[in-house]
This record gives sequence, structure tokens and C-alpha cells, in this order.
Amino acid sequence: MTLVLFFGCLFVTFGPALALFFLFIANNNQLIILTIGGSFFWLLSILVASLWWFIIPPLRTTFAFVIPFSVLFQELGRYAFYRLFDWGFSASTRPPPPPPSSSLFFKKNSKPQPPPNNSDPSQPAPAPPPH
Repeated sequence: MTLVLFFGCLFVTFGPALALFFLFIANNNQLIILTIGGSFFWLLSILVASLWWFIIPPLRTTFAFVIPFSVLFQELGRYAFYRLFDWGFSASTRPPPPPPSSSLFFKKNSKPQPPPNNSDPSQPAPAPPPH
């Protein structure tokens, strides 16, 4: 009975979130990256808020100062993730750099030499390739 209760509570708890994930987010790779990255930055902001609470002892008893700082840290983390995502998206839509120029292989202001002219009658004709 305990196992049945466990899975029942598990599906009731995570069912709506998993349904939203598989119906809307899993179809788009960019949304998957956005979801995982956003949750990571949210966890980082919660970590910073908890470190702030732990470092300053008077804040441990007064929640009126803890909550605004926690909200501030979450909003700063959200803005940082937006800037990172915007930078990455703009870098991925930029056109690729041009291929290396031929100046790497030839001297500047020099033109490639044309192939030798074999139509000179004094030169023997090349032998045909063997079959």
C-alpha cells in the first residue's frame, strides 16, 4: 500500500508540470534550453539569498528584510539570465565569418599563374592516358 500511495502522490504532484513540459516545451529545443537555464539561475539566486541570510545574523529573525533581498536577488538572476540568453541567441543568428582570403596563400598583389600553354608546335604532344 505504501508503494501505491507513493506513486499516487508522485503523479499528482508532478503530473501537471510533466504534462506542460511534454505538450509545449519538449517540442522546441530553444524552450528546453530556456527552461533548464532559467531554473539554474533561479537556484543560483536562492543560493545567494540563503548565503545573505546566513552571513548577516540580524536577518535571521526579521523576515521583513529577508524577503525583499530574496526578491531582489531573484530579479537580478532573472535579468542576468536574460542578458546571457540574448547574447547567446544573437551570437547564434550572426552570419558566419568569411572564409580566409587568398592572401594567406599568395603574395599580395600577385596573381596566380595560368597553366602552361601546350599548343606550341615545337613541344611534343602529351601521351594519351593508358586504358
